[in-house]
Amino acid sequence: MADGVAKERAMAIPEGRPREPMTSSQTERSPIEQPAIDELADVLSEAYGTDFGSSRRSS
Repeated sequence: MADGVAKERAMAIPEGRPREPMTSSQTERSPIEQPAIDELADVLSEAYGTDFGSSRRSS
C-alpha cells in the first residue's frame, strides 16, 4: 500500500520542477469553477442524503 502512495505522489510532481507553494489566488474559487462545485455538491447530497453545501440548493 505504501508503494502505491509513493508512486502516486511521484506522479503528482512533474520532474525537473520544484514544487511551488500555492498562492492565495490559486486556492480561491473562481466564478467558472463554482457551477461545477455546486453540481458535485448536489450529486453528493442526493447520493448520501447529506447537505454538502451547494450554493444553488435551497432546502
